[in-house]
Amino acid sequence: SAGPGRVTAITGTATHYDTISPTWAAPSGGATVTGYRILRRAVDSESSIHTRSQNTGNANTTWTDRKRWRRRTSRQAHRADG
Repeated sequence: SAGPGRVTAITGTATHYDTISPTWAAPSGGATVTGYRILRRAVDSESSIHTRSQNTGNANTTWTDRKRWRRRTSRQAHRADG
């Protein structure tokens, strides 16, 4: 059997300084959707693509992506810089 078609009408809304909520229209045709794979491309790179969710586990057409900031202590920053 054929897989599901492609999603359409993808939009994203910044809901906080570190959060975006993409929405999309489900595929029309093909197999039943049981989850979505969510990818994010870095703003400053055409080739830097990161998987944010391998499988959302549901057919919802919304998702929330919150950037997880890594905090470093001054000691860690010193080691990384020198």
